[in-house]
Amino acid sequence: MKCDSGHIEPYRIPIRAEEGGLTGSERHGRLVRLTSDTGLSAWGDAAPLPGFSNETVADVDRAWSTWIASCPLEELMQDLPPDMPPSLRFAIDQARLGLETAARGSLHPILLSGQYRKEVHVGALLDCSTDDAVEQAGRLANLGYMSIKIKVGKWNSIAAADAVRATRLTVANDTQITLDANRAWGFDEASEFLKRIEDCDITYVEEPLRNPAHLDRLAASVNVGIALDESILEFSPSELNQWAFASHIVVKPTLVGGLTRGIEFAEAAAALGIRAVASACFESGIGILGVLSLAFSENFDAVAGVDTYRRLRGDVLQPRLLLPPRVDINILNRVYDGPSRQE
Repeated sequence: MKCDSGHIEPYRIPIRAEEGGLTGSERHGRLVRLTSDTGLSAWGDAAPLPGFSNETVADVDRAWSTWIASCPLEELMQDLPPDMPPSLRFAIDQARLGLETAARGSLHPILLSGQYRKEVHVGALLDCSTDDAVEQAGRLANLGYMSIKIKVGKWNSIAAADAVRATRLTVANDTQITLDANRAWGFDEASEFLKRIEDCDITYVEEPLRNPAHLDRLAASVNVGIALDESILEFSPSELNQWAFASHIVVKPTLVGGLTRGIEFAEAAAALGIRAVASACFESGIGILGVLSLAFSENFDAVAGVDTYRRLRGDVLQPRLLLPPRVDINILNRVYDGPSRQE
């Protein structure tokens, strides 16, 4: 089977008004469709995340035009250029693997990894005030979510610690709590926060330091797992051994540059005893399927960070994906669906 043609098209999806973590009122990106010489088609999602991605949608358009014009498509599929925008690498990688799965009649994880699980947990995402955190976490736990991530970087560290302690008292001990500080705090503030929650059985805290160069010293001084998120964009998988103090890494294929790259990070992490977590960047349903294909791989943690999908008021896939607290691997059959036509 050979890749015979490629096509790119825009999409825009409204964002829920209460979602304060994104700029603007909609999420927009580009859908990539690859078609084989046997007539099979598969899709990928290129959706740079404002404030986190180095590229814009306009950069994706320019890169697509440049590479398609200068390189035979089949050759491009075999060796994606390292300077291609990461979100476009993800889209092409996802579509390329989709063609292979369609040809083999299998699912993504089999191509990404020889071992895969049949079910993953969706990690619920909370981005709210300290006053609302306890009530909302309790509600999500009652709905069956076994893992809850709370965005704490916007909060004062002392108020954040109090809210986290109250949340742990509200949800069952077997409910994972993870925290994301988005590099909000200085060393002393982060250290005080972490020491206040050491007895709360927190699975990990993502990027608590404004200056990540001191994360190793912070990790050595507290009894709470430290997760890398933004930091892994600054080094290659082969350099992860310099960050072996971390308990987890958060792998977002839109930002790291594809599914294959995500697997490389996960394998490097496993060799160091670090868990990799597949996570989304407010992609469309097509992009979410790509993230889930990583999560079903045994290289990754069984909790998938795909609750950003709940923040989108529409989708390119119709019907929308159903993402209950537990998701069966058969959802990946939707990877064969194309988008509904955009108005």
